[in-house]
Amino acid sequence: MSRLLENKKYFLKTLKIAKLLFDEKKFNDCLIYIEKISYSAWYNFPGYYTSNCFESIIRKIALKSLDFENVNIQDTTEDKTLHLFSEINSIGGHSKLIFSWMENDKKVNII
Repeated sequence: MSRLLENKKYFLKTLKIAKLLFDEKKFNDCLIYIEKISYSAWYNFPGYYTSNCFESIIRKIALKSLDFENVNIQDTTEDKTLHLFSEINSIGGHSKLIFSWMENDKKVNII
C-alpha cells in the first residue's frame, strides 16, 4: 500500500473518533483531537486539502458553545472586514497576500 493510501486510511479512521467524541458531548476533547489530527495531516498528507466533516463538527460545537443572543451589533454604513487566521507570515503565497492586505488597510486593529 502506498504512503498516501496509508495516510488516507488513517485520516478516515480519525473522522470516526472525532464524531464519537462529538456525539458523547466531549466538545473540548473533540477540538483538541481535531487540532492534533490537523497537525498529523499537515505532515502526513492524506490526499485531502479540506475536511468538510471536521469543519462541520467544529461549526456545530461553536453553535452550541457561543451565545449569539446578546451580541451588540453597531449599525454603521461603513463596511468592515474581519481577518481571521491561525498564523501569518510576510512571505509566501496566501499568507503574504493577507499580510499585505492588512498592512495596507489603514483602519486595521490587530488583536
